[in-house]
Amino acid sequence: MFMLQSQRNKIKENKVSVWMVRVALLLWTAVVLYPMIWTLQTSFKDNRDLYQNIWGLPKVFHFENYYNAWVKARIGDYFYNSLYVTIISLIVTIAISAFAAYAIARNSHKIFGFLTFYFIFSMMIPGSIAIIPQYLVLDKFHVLNKLEGLALKYTADSIAFSIFVLIGFFKTLPKELEEAAYIDGSGYFKTFTHIMLPLAKPGLFTVGIFHFLAAWNEYFFALIMMTDRSKFTIPVGLANLMATSNVRAEWGVLFAACIIVLVPSIVVYTLFQRNITSGLTIGALKG
Repeated sequence: MFMLQSQRNKIKENKVSVWMVRVALLLWTAVVLYPMIWTLQTSFKDNRDLYQNIWGLPKVFHFENYYNAWVKARIGDYFYNSLYVTIISLIVTIAISAFAAYAIARNSHKIFGFLTFYFIFSMMIPGSIAIIPQYLVLDKFHVLNKLEGLALKYTADSIAFSIFVLIGFFKTLPKELEEAAYIDGSGYFKTFTHIMLPLAKPGLFTVGIFHFLAAWNEYFFALIMMTDRSKFTIPVGLANLMATSNVRAEWGVLFAACIIVLVPSIVVYTLFQRNITSGLTIGALKG
């Protein structure tokens, strides 16, 4: 009887704990979502409506704010620049990281262990330390103020983390699949591209999403490197619009631009959030 009562008490305590966690998560969700919702509703206001009722819904929805942000404030041009840089650097990063991580994961020689340590060690170095050397290198190759140079910089920043994640993931894939492919006459390259790489999709998605979010939102180096306004990326262009909005007070256009910037990150993370958790979890089993 005592044991039964004890079990009931534990069940009640667990239910209370679960509800406390749920309430805390709901409160945290509200704290995170409210600024985004407020930004969305404010993006449809004009200045008068904003000043008269800063927290309320717009009296008249000014959809032209999005047109002005996209065309007149040139957010469309900055959007294209960011998309171009992000996609180019993403393709190069995944290609290099996949080949390197597979080679390291499938070899037990000491030199590959050293390479793993090298990539881990490079992740410990603060990015601010590398800004000046990276700037000088890009200047040496005459790619400053070019989108391709910025894509090269983002690729260099993501290589170490991407290889580190993919090494742990490739180690979870059974070697018997490779051995069977070799017996059937498949070469090393064909085995990697046709068998092992498709099995590594969760890890590739994880690396790709992290790189996309980092490259899309990077501001500091893009500000230093890009001096031509036509080559600004989204974060730099948004900061430039913010500076001009302080003078012209075009707040609705500014908030509309903020929503445009947020949409790609939200869509990508919403569609592939399961790949992030599954890729990191699987890679951690033997990483």
